[in-house]
Amino acid sequence: MNIRAWIFDLGNTLMSIPSEFDEESCLQAILGYGDSEQVRSIIYRLCDLYPGQTIEEFLRRFDIVVNPNGDTNIRSMIISAWNKSIESAQLKNGVWQILDELRAAGMKLGLVSNTPPTSQQILDRLKLRERFDVIVFSCEVGYLKPDPRIFEIALKRLKVDPQNAIVVGDKIRTDILGGAILGMKSVLVEERLRCVIENGQNYVDAIIPNLIDLKNTSLYRNILK
Repeated sequence: MNIRAWIFDLGNTLMSIPSEFDEESCLQAILGYGDSEQVRSIIYRLCDLYPGQTIEEFLRRFDIVVNPNGDTNIRSMIISAWNKSIESAQLKNGVWQILDELRAAGMKLGLVSNTPPTSQQILDRLKLRERFDVIVFSCEVGYLKPDPRIFEIALKRLKVDPQNAIVVGDKIRTDILGGAILGMKSVLVEERLRCVIENGQNYVDAIIPNLIDLKNTSLYRNILK
């Protein structure tokens, strides 16, 4: 096995946002929606329709959709919710150590995430941007995981074949399945170590409760030999 690259998910893999500041839940409450899925669907639809938009363009379009009457109080609360989610983002334990050790071992590093443009500010806040060779966001390219095309873009930019890459994420249906379709190895970060069977198949090569435990997997240890 000639592993040359590791591709990581962002949310709930490398970083997390406390539940009280989760933008989808907070926006749901502000807008009076029945559930946060309504907010998520609007976010992803805007990202799909306008790939490559700036943070300012995204927030303006989001406000137009959810606040059609242009209520300034609602607009202020919407902006505040987004800002608080960005400001409260925190790294998972061991992130820098893991990334720096992989880099020192000669690995290329990629970041692939289903996320709006606002996550660009999270990358800068947490000083993650400089640790990756390639960063591919769904809002940039117009594809959502598990669509294999978003992984293909990252792999092409890394100049690495799928069989020579490992994907690390916290969701089977998006992070793991999307990479497995192309033949990538995979590590699932699952705090409760639940069953990893999806559609009657096991797509996971390793399962760990926390990112720092990646160091205990054979996939990681073999890289550092």
